[in-house]
Amino acid sequence: MTIHVRCVVALLLPLAACSLPTQGRAPNRDSGVFLDGAVRADSGDGCVSTTEICNGRDDDCDGTVDEGCDCTPGDLRACGSDMGACVAGTETCEAAGWSGRCVGEVGPATEVCNGLDDDCNGTVDEGCDCAPGASRACGSDVGACSAGTQTCTTAGAWSDCTGSVGPDAEVCEGSVDEDCDGMVDNGCACTNDDTQPCPGGTNQGACDRGTQTCTAGAWAACVGRVTAVSEVCDGSVDDDCDGMVDNGCLCTNGDTRPCGVSAGACTPGTQTCASGAWGSCSGGVGPSAEVCDGVDNNCDGSIDEGGVCVLPGCTWAERGGHAYLLCNPSTGLTWDEAALACGVPGYHLVRIESDAENTWIRDRVGGSGDWWIGLTDRATEDTFLWTDGGTACNRGKNAGPPYCHWRGGRPNGGSAENCVRMEADRGSGEWNDRNCSTRFAFVCEAP
Repeated sequence: MTIHVRCVVALLLPLAACSLPTQGRAPNRDSGVFLDGAVRADSGDGCVSTTEICNGRDDDCDGTVDEGCDCTPGDLRACGSDMGACVAGTETCEAAGWSGRCVGEVGPATEVCNGLDDDCNGTVDEGCDCAPGASRACGSDVGACSAGTQTCTTAGAWSDCTGSVGPDAEVCEGSVDEDCDGMVDNGCACTNDDTQPCPGGTNQGACDRGTQTCTAGAWAACVGRVTAVSEVCDGSVDDDCDGMVDNGCLCTNGDTRPCGVSAGACTPGTQTCASGAWGSCSGGVGPSAEVCDGVDNNCDGSIDEGGVCVLPGCTWAERGGHAYLLCNPSTGLTWDEAALACGVPGYHLVRIESDAENTWIRDRVGGSGDWWIGLTDRATEDTFLWTDGGTACNRGKNAGPPYCHWRGGRPNGGSAENCVRMEADRGSGEWNDRNCSTRFAFVCEAP
């Protein structure tokens, strides 16, 4: 049996095609596939066409080798990537082309925060805040704050800040920046426990502005304020706080003063100050209507003035605080009748105690006539007494005390003449004794 050389080659190269002689004809060496792998354009020698495979031969006898093939079987090429954590592999060309299997390759992985480019995109740890295990300071060292530490977790994120003291609301204690903004007590109106006078008001007199205390950084309500009130009239305190003590007061409460008059029948009383004004007069005797009693009832310094003493033929007169009635009835009265008449208004026959009084009476009666006066020696002969109990000298003229103004040689009437008259028309109104039953004018005097 004869084996064609090309078939022998085909046995050695199983992938190569061979053409057996047909009808006893020998193959044409100038066409088809030969041992040297050359390709001939002319296949008219009877080359058998098969499906083109990637073997470096013209299997389909079309004059083109391995058309449609990416590679030659057995070829190798690099595949994958050497970027980042990746490692390139090797891909082998097979009959159908590149195998699509990258042998020995380390491909990209999900990026983790490890300091490597795990996903082989040229960027290390993208999406990570930090490298696991790293640490950094956190917080603030300003004011009352102190910094802490953050540690990077395996997830590439910073942990919470530990060991730090963070900001707090300002306490307003005057020295610490609690909110750590670089300013002490910002937002505080005052420093806790400080005090200040309250706004407005005055400290003058009894007033007090009061005090505010700082609490939680704000001024609290005013305490201790004393405002102005009406003057109390106590003599020492400016109650209405106008700089003047007891202005508007007529007196100081509790003070007393005499009131009324000490004249005639009046006696002083007492007024007491209450609410800055003098009260009514109490404890005294005030004036009353004048009556004919020898007393200055209305306390105006005159006794029995105003015609209150109505005795027939009498005229009222006053001298030195004493009231007198100068009585000259048409028929005259005896000494006893005159004494009784004087007693009606509470008077008595006049007691003369000085030259001045004696002369005044003489002048008031017109310097004429005889006028009974209140002197008698009825009790003891030649011892002359005034009707009000006072004594007089028994002879001559004496300025006193005791006072007397006798006419020369008088008294001389003995027991028959026991009452004394003024002879107004003789000298300066000399005295003379006379029988008490004789009728004369008379002079009365208030006690």
